Amino acid sequence: MSTNRDLLLVSVGNTSITAAPAPGGVLEGMERIKHSPEAVDRLIEIAGKLDAEATVVLAGVHAEETKRLAAELSKLAGPQLRIEDDLAAPIGRQLAEGATPGVDRLLAAAGAWTLTKQAVIIVDAGTAITVDFVDGEGTFHGGAIAPGLGLMLHALSEGTDALPSIAFQSPSDDEPFGADTESAMRLGVHLAARGLISQAIERYALAYGAWPKVLATGGDAAALLDGAEIVDRVVPDLVLRGMLEAVQQAEAAEDE
Repeated sequence: MSTNRDLLLVSVGNTSITAAPAPGGVLEGMERIKHSPEAVDRLIEIAGKLDAEATVVLAGVHAEETKRLAAELSKLAGPQLRIEDDLAAPIGRQLAEGATPGVDRLLAAAGAWTLTKQAVIIVDAGTAITVDFVDGEGTFHGGAIAPGLGLMLHALSEGTDALPSIAFQSPSDDEPFGADTESAMRLGVHLAARGLISQAIERYALAYGAWPKVLATGGDAAALLDGAEIVDRVVPDLVLRGMLEAVQQAEAAEDE
């Protein structure tokens, strides 16, 4: 079931915000916005594309920034809904008792299940890299969490005396060796991340007894995984798709 109301979908990550308007429940034009005092101004601009009574749907793993944005966005005329407070993340779960996975992982899993309706592995390459598994019944089983590309580079710089502080850039396929310190660091974290993802996919497929679809999302997904044979598709708005599904399922339940 689809929703007919206008929505502003906002997912607050550890280093950036992903947001999109969904007029009439149709996702349009996702944006990634770095955390800053001005971020809310851009969100309000996006909301301006929608009906004045548009519903703000908010999810976040950065508690302080989520709280700040929620307060600022409450000044808009429409209602505000929080995932896991007002709306459940729409995915079944088979986890250890008391486990509380990040809402971003649950929403990415929900978005992936909505797209595939089959067993699927979700790679989220952001501040952290997560590799999670959803079975053929749409149940989230958890997965693996590791440092993202930026965190790995930061650890190398902070944990050593000589290695510099650098940003990630995708290594060139034409240069198989890191011929200087910076390129060696970038190649190292690239291979570490790719190796982690490959090993997790193989482990999950072996446990499941079949090879699931693999979808990737997150701010570093394109740089890390575009063209990678281990991934079927990069879907930048996977978390927002999960948020939209949460609204649609809640409305369907109200109509029953």
